[in-house]
Amino acid sequence: MNKLVKKSMAVLLAVLMLVTIAVPAFAAKADKTPVVVIPGVLNTPIIRDDTGEQVLLPDLSKLSDEEIEEAIATLKYILKLQDNNDHAGATKKLIELLYTVLDGAACNPDGSSKYPTHVIKNYENYNTESDANEAIGREISKTIGKENVYVFTYDWRGEIIDIVDNELAPFIEKIKKDTGSDKVKIACVSMGGAVTSAYLNRYGDRNDVKKVVFVSSAAKGVEFVNSLLDKDITVVREAIGPYFKAFTEGAIPIAATAISGYLEQIVGGMLDSQLEQLWNNFLQPYCLNFPAVWELAEHTKNIDKELDEYNVHPDLKKRVKEYYAIQDSYNDTLDKLQEKGVEICFISNYNLVGVPFTSKAMVSNSDFLITTRQTSNGATVADLFTTLGDDYEQKVPSDKNYISEDNIIDASTCYSPDKTWFIKNLVHAIITDGDQHSKIIAWLTINNDTTIETSEKYPQFLDFVKTKDDKGKEVFQLAPVEKVVIETPSEEGEKEAGGYVSSAVTVYTYTQITGLGWALIIALVALLIILIAKRRNKGPIEGVLTKAEIKALPKSERKAAKKQNKARIKEWKKEQKANKKARKAELKAMPRKERKAAKKADKKAAKAARKQAKADAKAAKKQAKLDKKAAKAAKKNK
Repeated sequence: MNKLVKKSMAVLLAVLMLVTIAVPAFAAKADKTPVVVIPGVLNTPIIRDDTGEQVLLPDLSKLSDEEIEEAIATLKYILKLQDNNDHAGATKKLIELLYTVLDGAACNPDGSSKYPTHVIKNYENYNTESDANEAIGREISKTIGKENVYVFTYDWRGEIIDIVDNELAPFIEKIKKDTGSDKVKIACVSMGGAVTSAYLNRYGDRNDVKKVVFVSSAAKGVEFVNSLLDKDITVVREAIGPYFKAFTEGAIPIAATAISGYLEQIVGGMLDSQLEQLWNNFLQPYCLNFPAVWELAEHTKNIDKELDEYNVHPDLKKRVKEYYAIQDSYNDTLDKLQEKGVEICFISNYNLVGVPFTSKAMVSNSDFLITTRQTSNGATVADLFTTLGDDYEQKVPSDKNYISEDNIIDASTCYSPDKTWFIKNLVHAIITDGDQHSKIIAWLTINNDTTIETSEKYPQFLDFVKTKDDKGKEVFQLAPVEKVVIETPSEEGEKEAGGYVSSAVTVYTYTQITGLGWALIIALVALLIILIAKRRNKGPIEGVLTKAEIKALPKSERKAAKKQNKARIKEWKKEQKANKKARKAELKAMPRKERKAAKKADKKAAKAARKQAKADAKAAKKQAKLDKKAAKAAKKNK
């Protein structure tokens, strides 16, 4: 009996130990509430129904030689006009180029799309496309399974309220129905923050949101857009290099320098009258038809005046004002949700220059696009290259310290100081597979009741720093922010601020430019597309006549030949698309090891083809010169 009791006690103790171990393990298990990732501007491909091509950012591989040559010739012509001080002619040609590149994305005055379009709707149960939003989705899916992660796609040009009512609300309803969950979590990036804020405002009574993580959110507006609408645009020369370098480093090393050079050549000599022409003939009739341009502005009295001043279409104006009412009540909406138990967190970046086409580019602390004040929902932030000051005291008294070690941020004035994280030197919405940014977003989204004190790994203030891994490879990591010394500018005008070197404290401009912001960005993007496309030149297309061959034809036949060329190029594009699709299917069917080898072989073959095409083009050009020389000599002999 005694032995039986002892055995029973031993078994009971073992069970108790197992339960004791199992309970914390179960409690720490990740919450598998479905997660909706809501992206920002440009993150959803928009496709034209009639052509099947992506608007605004075309597939570079589909550009024909003729299209590339024509675009380069146009740019050269613009630069030539500039060199000859024909600013009016250069401006006219620049506008023509912008419309050629961007017409597919145009909107009508009422904000509707000029052409029938659709967005790619393959993100339910989240796919494997490679961009920032899918990177977040993949990171979250590692813990809760990809069946619980959804990436919402939408036409980011459109009106936010329409997007919410007609697409996001039904999308979330479907997720709840498919998963059997009565709630979802939302991780929203950039403009996705504005879309999310509208959903919370209009559908908060559904009580179907458990947690929201706002990442670099535009819910409080974008200061640069206000500058554009206020016509307060200035080219800040010393901001151009750092700005473009951040987006091109590692991809095209010379791009930042090239862009700066082209920018000066294209813009430097234009007169104010031509810039007004650019505003009147492109910026206002093109950019201001985008509902997103208006709705990404921070609502101010000036904006209300400008809606009238720029003769915005009544229907568009009405919807924009409806959205501004949502923006104005943003914090009230968050208050109501928190009372219902909804958890709200923010990630905000800082210590970077702004878009280099506004007088505030070297003043307002930002993430390269949106100011830190806006993305953090209320932080007190020192201007760039300064600190809050040695005598600064935390604005909202507390037993906690909310001032960053570098004395640049006071988080006590944030909407939610204990649930707002700051990352120094991290560019707006730059998120890649497995990087530290995607990991902190995933950590915040998956876990519940997270605060700045929850994890030693993720304190309130973090720095995005370059280090080396065990193999000596350079990688970026998040580390606690350290104290920095802001030095007084030297005689040469250089100073260091938190690891960033600037050429001046004050904003120096080499020309005041009215109404140029978006046009210049778009022109530079177009230029990059052309330069990259030129590098990816696949050589002549079979059945397409060259310019020289067309020129050699009788005049009566040239028009028909050009028409035939266009038809053949269109046919070639379809063939390329079909071949690509077929090859993708072939690769998918292969075992993983074979697929990897096949992809490598494809890349090698493509590289060899480009090399051969380049050699052929060079030889053809050389032959054309010889033929021309021979024809000239023959003519002379006659």
